[in-house]
Amino acid sequence: MRARRFKKRMGRLTFAGIVIPVVVGAVAVSGIPWPGILPALVVVAGALGIPLAVVNTYALTSDWSGTYAHAVQSAAANQQLADAFRNLAKSYTDADEFEQALKLLQAQDSAQKDRDSSQQVTPAETRMGMRAALFERGKACAVCRVVPSAMKPSECGVCGDFPKKWIG
Repeated sequence: MRARRFKKRMGRLTFAGIVIPVVVGAVAVSGIPWPGILPALVVVAGALGIPLAVVNTYALTSDWSGTYAHAVQSAAANQQLADAFRNLAKSYTDADEFEQALKLLQAQDSAQKDRDSSQQVTPAETRMGMRAALFERGKACAVCRVVPSAMKPSECGVCGDFPKKWIG
């Protein structure tokens, strides 16, 4: 959910950053016969463009698009790992094959955890992830002993205490 909202906001930010100068340029080049419109349009574009330039500069220097791309890739990789662990638990009967497959999956999981840790995940995001895992698996939190029935945040310092707006 958050990813879709983020992508939509980034699209709007990019659109606004392009459309304002394009409109001013189009009006200037078109030779509209009203002499006062271009200066007024430049003032309006400047009033809108300055804060937009600040936000766009911050987005570029903070690598918002790179962070988003990593989050999408990470979600897919982590889902594949979860599916692989689940399938491993269900399918192998030979102990030696199981051990080899488990070691391979653990190595892949460790590498993914290293890539994820480079993204500076906040404690609130970790708590939300814990809540999602407990909710999906129908397990109780080790601290508050509650089995989440929804993603609604609680007061728990392990499986809750994240912004309600994140669950959208």
